[in-house]
Amino acid sequence: MEAVKEVVEEVKQEKRGRPKKPQRGRPIRMQTIAETTMIKLLATLMKWNISQTHRHLTDTKCPTFRKICFLPLSHIPSRRTLQNRWNNPKVISFQQRVLKRLLRKLLAKKALRITFMDMSDLPVSMKDKAARFGYCGKGPFWGYKFFMLTSQDGIPIAVVVSKANKVEISTSKRLLRQVERRLSGKQKEGILLLVADAGYDGEEVYKDAEELLKAQLLCQVNPRRDAELKRFRDDGKLASQKRRELERSSRKRAKGILISSSKNGRKAIGKRIFVEQTIKALKVDLGMECIPHWIRGVRRVMGWVMDHVFLFVSIAYCNKLHRRPLRQLAPYLI
Repeated sequence: MEAVKEVVEEVKQEKRGRPKKPQRGRPIRMQTIAETTMIKLLATLMKWNISQTHRHLTDTKCPTFRKICFLPLSHIPSRRTLQNRWNNPKVISFQQRVLKRLLRKLLAKKALRITFMDMSDLPVSMKDKAARFGYCGKGPFWGYKFFMLTSQDGIPIAVVVSKANKVEISTSKRLLRQVERRLSGKQKEGILLLVADAGYDGEEVYKDAEELLKAQLLCQVNPRRDAELKRFRDDGKLASQKRRELERSSRKRAKGILISSSKNGRKAIGKRIFVEQTIKALKVDLGMECIPHWIRGVRRVMGWVMDHVFLFVSIAYCNKLHRRPLRQLAPYLI
């Protein structure tokens, strides 16, 4: 937590744009925003809700958790004030800025040569009327979906949450735009391949990958878009007539299918296991498998997911400083 605290302090000292005009009332101070960010990080790690967080931080007999957040007892607000600050837009914006800085410190150019996109389900109770029915590899479910783009090391770079009735193609552009904003110019130049599953197999996704990141998209072929490619999906062999047809085509998708049929292309697609391992770690180890019943609606679910992604990236940053495997979560879990 000390390493993350140093990054939080760096972001707090940043001077951004013109001085803002004085606001009415009592605007939230930057120091308060930074403290709330650290409290949320601890709460996500311990799987606490707001009431549990406040109770542990105000326990006079156990100062351990306050020491982890580097806070004296006098800086712990009332439970109601903490609840108001929890989802404050300025706190959320500050967390995004810290995440951006962590990613720029954490990700080497080599780790971005191949990036991965995938989707997973977030089932919820039928009582959540904001959710919808959707489908994934496990079958139908009621809830939300989260879409993630990771580095070659499995470090989350961009995340999008939608209702379960949305498909991968509808959210891919938002994912790519997040990557464009969060990475530095040199890091973006290092992205060569963007590997995804069959859900992203569409001409518009190939175009977006080239326009926004100047990267080549490689997808598992979706046979529903082209029945002739069903055999290629099954045995990995591309018929000579179909190959000639794709070579003559000027479409981005045709170029991507030809690359994915090569030996190196198949090898790159096989590395999708990294993003699958990251999703499993987030859901099983960090508790993202079950959304609390009080978290409802896409905006709230997105904030809850981003808290877990922020925790995952913070742990990876600490692991890098201690020269441990980046995705090793065991030392931090209780």
